[in-house]
Amino acid sequence: MSEVRKRKRKFELSFKKQVVQEVESGSMSLSACARKHELSPNLINQWRDKFRTGTLTDKPSKRERELEKELERYKVLLAEAHADREFLKKLDEHSRRLKKQDTAVITGLNIDQYRTNVK
Repeated sequence: MSEVRKRKRKFELSFKKQVVQEVESGSMSLSACARKHELSPNLINQWRDKFRTGTLTDKPSKRERELEKELERYKVLLAEAHADREFLKKLDEHSRRLKKQDTAVITGLNIDQYRTNVK
């Protein structure tokens, strides 16, 4: 015999607030609202308590939390890649300057630049 497992349902925050407001307004009794939406009266009471204390909020799903972690990892990698790129640009600029100095052609126009006081 296979067991049929009841899947845990997830409800949007707007739906939870709507159900709580139906009960709180008095337009519908707790049991009638529970029957209408096929919910447990205890669940509605939990939502009411959370609504009253201000803790009835949307929690990110497991997938959303995983994506947030992955996004943070990519942000770190991007920052490291940016720092590496800036370092390489500075290194390239420095090596170009050194190469330019080492391979300069001495002409009559720039000879004063390369003269040293030799006695």
